[in-house]
Amino acid sequence: MKASRSNHAMRDVLTFLFRHWRREAWLVAGVAAAMLAATVADLFMPLFAGRLVDAVAMHATHAQHARLQALHAALWALGSMAACKTRTIKTSPSAVTR
Repeated sequence: MKASRSNHAMRDVLTFLFRHWRREAWLVAGVAAAMLAATVADLFMPLFAGRLVDAVAMHATHAQHARLQALHAALWALGSMAACKTRTIKTSPSAVTR
């Protein structure tokens, strides 16, 4: 096998990438923001799922006021989960086009 021309291949590749990305600064910033939004949505999804489970479990009680509270909590948690997923889909890096 032939030896590489440069002992600093990784440095050369990273230099090329950063020069190329500098021309596409807004695109790089958009992709980074989309990744951050998707990560935040993924972090909050278990919290909202837990609230939804708690609200459904509370709905089993017989008190009318508790049932309305449980329904409100369940709908709020479900809406929050849907909003997180929708925001993730809208801001995913694959959705960014030129």
